[in-house]
Amino acid sequence: MTERWDLRTPGAEERDALVALTVLLTPEEVKQLERQASVDGISVTDVIRRSLAIGRVAWDAQSHKGRLMVQGRDGELRPVELPTAR
Repeated sequence: MTERWDLRTPGAEERDALVALTVLLTPEEVKQLERQASVDGISVTDVIRRSLAIGRVAWDAQSHKGRLMVQGRDGELRPVELPTAR
C-alpha cells in the first residue's frame, strides 16, 4: 500500500491557528532557504513547511525501522538520514 503525505500550504482553517516562531540559523542556512524559495517560486515559509513535511516522512520511516530512499541521477538509491542533534 502506498501512503500519501500532504505537502501543500495550509488552508484557511489552518492559517487561522498560525504561530509566529523565531529560529536561529546560520547565514548559509538563510541563503539556502532564500535560494530554494527563489528557484521554486514559493515563500521561505513554504520552503520550511515543505522541509518539515519531508522530515516527517523520513522520521516516520526511521521510527518504524524503515528507510526513506532517494534515487540519484545515476540510478543509485541512497538513504535519507535525519541529522542528529548538535
